[in-house]
Formats: sequence, structure tokens, C-alpha cells
Amino acid sequence: MNFKDLQTKNKAWLQHNFPNNTPEQAALGLAEEVGELCHAILKISQGIRGDFDLHISEAKDAIGDITIFATSLCNIMKLDYNEIVTETANQVFSRDWVKYPFDGKTR
Repeated sequence: MNFKDLQTKNKAWLQHNFPNNTPEQAALGLAEEVGELCHAILKISQGIRGDFDLHISEAKDAIGDITIFATSLCNIMKLDYNEIVTETANQVFSRDWVKYPFDGKTR
């Protein structure tokens, strides 16, 4: 599935299930999922509360949910998720931190 299809499907799902969702609710859901991802990574590094496969599964679930909440936030705010990701990726990938360790671009 590409980002445009994801956002279209998300919009219909969001309208059906959470028609009064606010940017704050989507942002808090996004933050919660980032916390779950951090929790899984922490438990991997500590080697506790389950095995590696369990924590990887939890990390994958959190990453997927992060994407859904980010798409929901874009829908609520009438932003184009594909455009945002493309523009940001182009900016990030234009940086060369090896050649320009100060700012990635000029020195």
C-alpha cells in the first residue's frame, strides 16, 4: 500500500469510527505509540520481560500504529501525508553528515 492509498483508507475508517477525533487526540495516540516503541526497544536492551521475538513483535506493532496515527493526524488537519514524507525524505537524504558533520550541508 502506498501513502496516498493509506491516507484515503484511513480517512474513511477515521470518519466511520472516530468522526469527532481532534488533532490533540491523534497526537496523543501517536505519542503513546512512540512510548510503546521505546518500551520494546528498552526491554530488548535490558533483556527482560520477554524474549527478543516478543519485543520485536511489539516494536513492529508500534511502528505500524505510529504510521496510522500520523496519517490520522494528517487527515484531521487536512495535510497530505505523502507530500510531507516525500519533502522531508528529500531534505534528509540531501544531507551528508560524513562530509559536513556540522550541519550536513555546508561545513
